[in-house]
Amino acid sequence: MSPIAFVSPGRIKAEVAMLCKFNEQIADCYRRAQNCHEQALATNHEQTRKDYLDLERKWLVLARSYEFCERLDELEQTSANTAA
Repeated sequence: MSPIAFVSPGRIKAEVAMLCKFNEQIADCYRRAQNCHEQALATNHEQTRKDYLDLERKWLVLARSYEFCERLDELEQTSANTAA
């Protein structure tokens, strides 16, 4: 049986706050990407449409980057808890 590592309540709160921050940032990126997509569909100007689609792609890349960081943090926490 593996020992249970003690994690202080302050550390837990900090980790939850960090994850919530990531979640908010990710959600905001997806909202902005959706808005850009809608703007691209609404315009008749070809260059403006391309610009909005490019912005949509960039917001999606940023969201995925935040998601990747979130997964790395989760993995690091799991590894730290396992090693303790």
